[in-house]
Amino acid sequence: MVIQWTVVVAALAGAAVAVIGGVILRRRFRQRLYDKVRQQKQTLLDDYIVLDRAIAKTYRLREEFCAARRRKQRRSALESQLRDVVAQQAAFLGAWVVWEPNAYDSDPESASWGHFGADGRFNTYVYRDGGQL
Repeated sequence: MVIQWTVVVAALAGAAVAVIGGVILRRRFRQRLYDKVRQQKQTLLDDYIVLDRAIAKTYRLREEFCAARRRKQRRSALESQLRDVVAQQAAFLGAWVVWEPNAYDSDPESASWGHFGADGRFNTYVYRDGGQL
């Protein structure tokens, strides 16, 4: 009888250790899972914030560029403004503007200059490249 009770007690103790170990492992697993989900949520939130800022900046630039057109500002002023936007926002990799031919101005001098289209299209792109703009 004594041997049987010892075996029963040992079996119960082993089962208790297994249950406690399982509970501890489950808690650790849950915590790791919770930490991973929280990290992914934060990453998504950070990405959303960058996109939200970019969209808001796009609307503001549209208004500013239309006002610049009415004031007959030169294309170089808008290009400089784009450069400032990208320089000030570390999360922005680049910014661009494209106008239909002669929609911004009908400056024949600009039409044949550099990266502007010969058809009068005003298009420019400012981007980061190895820390430079």
